[in-house]
Amino acid sequence: MNSQIPLATLANTIKASIAAGDKAADKAEQHYKAAGLYLVEAKRLNAKTSETWPTFLISKCNIGSRRADELISIAEGR
Repeated sequence: MNSQIPLATLANTIKASIAAGDKAADKAEQHYKAAGLYLVEAKRLNAKTSETWPTFLISKCNIGSRRADELISIAEGR
């Protein structure tokens, strides 16, 4: 990258980009925790139906069992 942007401006842009990335990562973690909590409840409710848990996950949530387990682990702090 060959730029005519002053170094001080680049430094500020870098700091802003890092801060935005850190903020997005924090939000992502919050969303994953929420999804995990919802999955725990969905698993409990799904047990009362005739549909298998993996089928529910794939057909309704577009995720596999492994991803669901990962999100549940995040929500439970493991």
